[in-house]
Amino acid sequence: MKTTFTLLLLFLTSLGAFAQTYSELVSLSFSHLEQNKYKSFEDTYPKLFTAYLKEQATDYQAALTATADGDMAKAFAALDRVVTDSLLLDEIQTDKSFAALHTAKEWNSLLFKIKRIEQGYHKKARKALLAINAHDQSIRLLVLEAYRKYGKESNEALDLRTRMKEIDAASAMAIQEIINKYGWLGVDKVGYFGNQVYFLAIQHAEDTVVQQKYLPIMRKAVTEGNAKPWQYAFLQDRILMNQGKRQIYGTQKIVSDDPAKSYIIPLQDPENVDSLRAEVGLGPLQEALQEDGMTWDLAAYKQRLPEIEKMYRERYLQAQAAKQKQKP
Repeated sequence: MKTTFTLLLLFLTSLGAFAQTYSELVSLSFSHLEQNKYKSFEDTYPKLFTAYLKEQATDYQAALTATADGDMAKAFAALDRVVTDSLLLDEIQTDKSFAALHTAKEWNSLLFKIKRIEQGYHKKARKALLAINAHDQSIRLLVLEAYRKYGKESNEALDLRTRMKEIDAASAMAIQEIINKYGWLGVDKVGYFGNQVYFLAIQHAEDTVVQQKYLPIMRKAVTEGNAKPWQYAFLQDRILMNQGKRQIYGTQKIVSDDPAKSYIIPLQDPENVDSLRAEVGLGPLQEALQEDGMTWDLAAYKQRLPEIEKMYRERYLQAQAAKQKQKP
């Protein structure tokens, strides 16, 4: 289940009646923007990720359905599986849809299991990390929804991408403070999503200097078991892309509405890319590319490489020019 959440952005079912659904929050966020209610927007959109996450968690949804049907045994069995994965611990305790379970003796046992997990948490660090995560992931969900509703090049989508860059910059600063103060904490200290934030915030930072600064720190976190090798691979490739160089693991690609303008960032060793990916726990490149409607064929890649190199170079130069304009 956790792998699905790491990759994110597959839309499934709806929530129970007591909570705002993901789709309702999306509509409300767009409504606030259309009416220039920016304070209301800032209060609303960070809730998107949790709502989305609940709708993605099949066991959480099974627990909601079983509770509504009065099948307590099935509800507790499903919730126990969610807790075992250390996911949605806060939400289980606060979701009013589970109120009917609170009088059962199994509820106290479930709470005891949750509290036992939470006892090992660094509460201040986890709270700060989850706040970053809510903004980082929620704005990305909303950008995708804007693509669907308005189109990728619409004013609404462009506005949200600008907001996303601002959020990424703030997240990069916040994660630096957390690392400096608490270090790179593992899942046992901040939970699954708290731990993911370290990688996401640095990965999404526009500042290559910041990314390079924390690359050795992430390498150490990998050796200590507090970060995953595939995360390190993603960051390596992102840094290389931001420098206009060839990537190693094939994690970076450019996706366009026009298939002719979609391409994988050039590779250092295309013949052995799948072996390199396997070493860090990533699946075959074809599987990764097909999620965006792309394919991997070594011969076709080599034939198209001059065209790809030209588009890649133009993109890099445009990005550098934009950065120069932003300097005071």
